[in-house]
Amino acid sequence: MKQTDGTPGISFGNPRSKIGTTTMSIELLRKIPVLARLDETVVHYNDAYYRPIKAIMDDLYAKSILTSWPVFDEEIEWAFYEFWHHEGRRARMGAMMMGPDYAWWHGFYDLKRTYQHIVELAEQARAAGHGSATFVPGSGGPNLTTAPVAPLPQAWDQVKELRGRPGKGK
Repeated sequence: MKQTDGTPGISFGNPRSKIGTTTMSIELLRKIPVLARLDETVVHYNDAYYRPIKAIMDDLYAKSILTSWPVFDEEIEWAFYEFWHHEGRRARMGAMMMGPDYAWWHGFYDLKRTYQHIVELAEQARAAGHGSATFVPGSGGPNLTTAPVAPLPQAWDQVKELRGRPGKGK
């Protein structure tokens, strides 16, 4: 579920999370201590982890240090995806499912490590004027990596027409 301000998360009625519920009133939800703590977990994730890293990524895109297409052609884009989709999801869902091992060790602990890694990659990208390259075969972009690239399978013609590519429609 995506919140109205664009941040991912699930909420049980905390006004700071900007999303409510249609099945229970916000006042009733605030009276359930477990749900209030879970909501605070999402708010904490959004405020302490997601928004600061998203601001770094947005700044790098705005300054054309990172390219928006092809997707995942820079290492930091992969790290951000892991940060949001894997560690962030495990932290939030681990808390929701009352699994402290997943919420902490497989969630927030990994978020802290990946957060620092993204900050380091962003500093390197700013210093170099471009992101650390990972080559996407068939994208039309240059291979800035040192790895040789094998010939593409013929099926790549279908794959490279993915939705969302600039100039290729929706």
